[in-house]
Amino acid sequence: MPADASSDAGARRTTRAALGDRRLALALGLAIFALVGWPLLVVRIPPYQDLPAHLAAATILASPERYPDLVATSFLEPGSFLMLWMSVAGRWLGLVAAAKIFALAVLAGNALVLPRFVLHFTDRARMVLAAPLLVPMVHNWFVSTGMLGFAASVPLALALLIALDDLARTPRDERATNTARVAAIALVTWYVHPFPIVAIVLMLAAAAGAELAATRASPAAGMRGDARPGRAGSTLASAALLPLAPTLTLAAIAFVRWVVAAGPTMEAPVFSSLQWALYNLWSQWMYGFTELSAVSLVPALVLATTAALRWREGRGLLGPAPLVVLVLVYLVGPYVAFDATYVTPRIIPFLWALALVRLPPRLPRVVRGALAISAAAYLTAMPIDMLRLSRELDEFASGAPAVPEGARLLTLNFNERATSKNTASLATAWGLYVFERHTSAVDGWASVTATPIVRSSPLPPRLDPVTRLRFIRDTRTPEVFCADRRAKRLLTVACEEMWQDEWAAFWREAVTYFDHVLLWDPPDEVMATIPDAFTSSFVHGRLRILARRPE
Repeated sequence: MPADASSDAGARRTTRAALGDRRLALALGLAIFALVGWPLLVVRIPPYQDLPAHLAAATILASPERYPDLVATSFLEPGSFLMLWMSVAGRWLGLVAAAKIFALAVLAGNALVLPRFVLHFTDRARMVLAAPLLVPMVHNWFVSTGMLGFAASVPLALALLIALDDLARTPRDERATNTARVAAIALVTWYVHPFPIVAIVLMLAAAAGAELAATRASPAAGMRGDARPGRAGSTLASAALLPLAPTLTLAAIAFVRWVVAAGPTMEAPVFSSLQWALYNLWSQWMYGFTELSAVSLVPALVLATTAALRWREGRGLLGPAPLVVLVLVYLVGPYVAFDATYVTPRIIPFLWALALVRLPPRLPRVVRGALAISAAAYLTAMPIDMLRLSRELDEFASGAPAVPEGARLLTLNFNERATSKNTASLATAWGLYVFERHTSAVDGWASVTATPIVRSSPLPPRLDPVTRLRFIRDTRTPEVFCADRRAKRLLTVACEEMWQDEWAAFWREAVTYFDHVLLWDPPDEVMATIPDAFTSSFVHGRLRILARRPE
């Protein structure tokens, strides 16, 4: 047989094997998506922490005449894609259906990209081995908290890493198509949410720095024909600069604008302790709502152990230097900064992605069995929690018929977590009253231009959402109030009378601005402070609706 014929036959076998691997990745992704995503089809509203607030914002954008104190910004800001989708698709499908479809698309993106990501950077055997590990990553913590914009950007970012790796491995004179692909994915990722671009830039800088250090340590390495790692690192850094330049420019402009807008009220950064940072590596990625899904600790421990033992492995953007840099940034970076929460936790998906490509070719049979059992347990626990928390959300919204259309409603939520332990599943449940009854939206996210709406004038200090949350936390009972004052070394003489005065002042201001008050799971002591100006109009379980008496 001629040599070229043998070469062609080998190439065809390689192509068939690659196609077979990709079909398997697709099959695994579709199976995981079906197993994880079906509960969304049977709940009225998914019990995702921020979702009611997103429904409220979309309602306000759809009815601006009802909310003259709230002004729409634009859909051009990074992170606006979720609200753009809700505003456009919501007109045709309804806001709840649009939100469900978006959430399902996020789950599908994770389920389809994660196996492909592992296959691209490792091999078929490791992809199959990783399948049970991927289950809690598909319906991850960012989905459960309703941070759907960021959650949607994660599979896009993983696809960008694949595209960047393809670009680095493509000959210079054949890069046009891959360069355009990288540029397009980067822009879309940035628009859906800007933070993954920050993580990828950190990884790129670390990979380029490691390659530069290796070249300086052995100058002759770059001249040898077999020095592929050095050449690949250099190629990656230089090849990525052009397609990422538009996105990096837009990201820099958006960051400066964000800092300027948040500047007048910006608080000092908040840092997490080491033990909480380590705990959050699991809880803010693989842990679901309640202890029922805590079985995801098993794959987390297995994956963390293998990654620690094999940290020197990986190539290019997933090499040891990017892993070390991301770990350091995660551990020493701020948890809250620039008036943005969950700063370092947004690095967590990329740390686990770096861990996935460090799986060994095989695991002991007992470990594989434990991973399979934990995946099955997780797939059983999450629907149970989804149904439980959805019913709880429905209980919170059960007072909607008792609230008049367009009412000036104040919400006092004394139990944001209730059943959920790992998310504040009722934190933005007030949004359902905006969505269903077009009530006032004093709790709406409208503080900076990065949000879809901004407030034209500030609220009175006592009624500001952040101030009110602190007030509820610190004055929920006389015991809590007095303990807080003692901890702050403030005056505690006649402490209970001071607590009464605080609530009396709060109610005087509430009577002025609101005609209805919603109380969720209020302490008896707070109920005793309600002034005669309000009367109970609806009671159901933990829910109380108050209406102002006619004058």
